[in-house]
Amino acid sequence: MSDQNAVRMRLSKSFRFIISQRLIPRADGKGRVAAFEVLRATLRTREYVQKPIGFEPYADAVRGIIKRWITAPPDPVATA
Repeated sequence: MSDQNAVRMRLSKSFRFIISQRLIPRADGKGRVAAFEVLRATLRTREYVQKPIGFEPYADAVRGIIKRWITAPPDPVATA
């Protein structure tokens, strides 16, 4: 087992939550807005940590920000 796989296995067995934050430029050009992703430990999320696959929650967070018109659609896509 490679070092990376061993670390993934240990992390998948021990984490409770993983929190990610990305700052996205605001549509009005006045600063940035935070897009958060919270990954709670479940059987499926532990499997994702062990064998990474694409995650969708970040895209969901960005869609929510766009709906509130805080940022424009092209900006978040560039940050993904």
